[in-house]
Amino acid sequence: MRNLPKNLPQLPDDAAMNTSAERITQVREYAITTALFGGGVEPSQADPITVVRATAVRGHLRFWWRATRGGRYSSLRDMQAAEDAIWGTAATPNGKVGQSAVWVEVVVLERGEPLTVRWYKQKELQPPSADVGNPSSPLSYVAFPLREEKDDMGRTKPQPVLSKVRFAVIFSYVEEVEVPTLSKRLAVAKELSAALWAWETFGGIGGRTRRGFGALRCEHIDGQPNTDLPDKTEKQVFRWLTRKLEEYEVTQRSLTQDNVPLLPTVLDANSCWVGHIANNGHHAAPVAEQAAMDTWVGLFNKMKAFRQQRPSTRPPGRNQWPEPDEIRRLADTHTTAHAPISKIRKFPRAAFGLPIQFEFKKDDIKVHPPDPRGKNLLQPKQDNKVLERFASPLILKPLACSDGVIGLALILDNTAVPTTLSIETSRGEKDVSSELTPAEANSILNVNGKTKKPLLGRETDVLKAFLRFLQK
Repeated sequence: MRNLPKNLPQLPDDAAMNTSAERITQVREYAITTALFGGGVEPSQADPITVVRATAVRGHLRFWWRATRGGRYSSLRDMQAAEDAIWGTAATPNGKVGQSAVWVEVVVLERGEPLTVRWYKQKELQPPSADVGNPSSPLSYVAFPLREEKDDMGRTKPQPVLSKVRFAVIFSYVEEVEVPTLSKRLAVAKELSAALWAWETFGGIGGRTRRGFGALRCEHIDGQPNTDLPDKTEKQVFRWLTRKLEEYEVTQRSLTQDNVPLLPTVLDANSCWVGHIANNGHHAAPVAEQAAMDTWVGLFNKMKAFRQQRPSTRPPGRNQWPEPDEIRRLADTHTTAHAPISKIRKFPRAAFGLPIQFEFKKDDIKVHPPDPRGKNLLQPKQDNKVLERFASPLILKPLACSDGVIGLALILDNTAVPTTLSIETSRGEKDVSSELTPAEANSILNVNGKTKKPLLGRETDVLKAFLRFLQK
């Protein structure tokens, strides 16, 4: 165990909870096994003072409480009442703040250091670089928001990506909390335990956690090593996950409200994949040769192979997914070599999350006639209103085990892609769809192997097809 600072924050007597009840305190120590992206007050920026903030931890725990315990409630109103009783509410117009049953404090043990990666360029291994968003970086496919930018003075902006971060979280909570509208009392320890397990298992800290940034390993609980981790075999991990779903009553589903992300009630080939995966791409692994980082890179190399179905020729051939050709049709422009050939007029990769920018190669927008110019932004739409984002239901991360790590992919329930999407091309906004028919799904080919085969088969759910792709 790493020694905690002697001057730990003292829990205030009025720590936003029922002070007439006895409090229970627990200290959990964490290591970030991948990299911390953002996590500060400003989006996508590291916090210059605290690195990991208590408010961020509370936000993540609140989400994962909903994902584990929220499905037991028959209505969104009942779920919200229980959530507010445990986690508190914001100030009302009259200034009243709902008390929280859980108080959180963070102590940063190691502030970390800038993550550096290296890659091959023209068959030569490049020196370590902190530009993890560089298109040649092994992390670029999930770190594209981090591509280096210059400020007004031409200086490179600092990268908000840290590795080797360690921190402790001090929890203080009351034994029970009353939910007046439900006429019941909740055992706070069980509610908190469920949220902690889900956060540590499927979530993380900072931004882009659904793509593995900020993945956690809980190392110590109240000074003792954390022993509640599975062995790194597929069978043991599935058994452990299933037992936890039953223990926290995730399997008891009553909520029918849409768009409340929940953990699946059953783990099977349609909801979860667990396995060992090698970083066997053409890029080098991150400088820190750790199993978690290797597994992480291997996972999104797989995702890249699935999402970028182009023949591995020089130059690469045409993309087998239908979106580029449909954008060419909607914008009514294409190069002489890129006449649309796909018959599918859909945007199925929206299932991975929105928005998506479809930017065509610079060389192809400079010729005449050109491929579509601009960002060609695909966004969700609801009630005739374009929304900013649709969070990806897919979680990809290295899962901490008792003897190492294993790859994990999971699809959250209750997170369907909006039926209507909006694409903005040079010809204006158009309503489009992502929903494939079985015949359309079967026509999208996997061209990365020796022979061309259907990538999805007749599976119209793109994320379920991706889980099966991971098994190959």
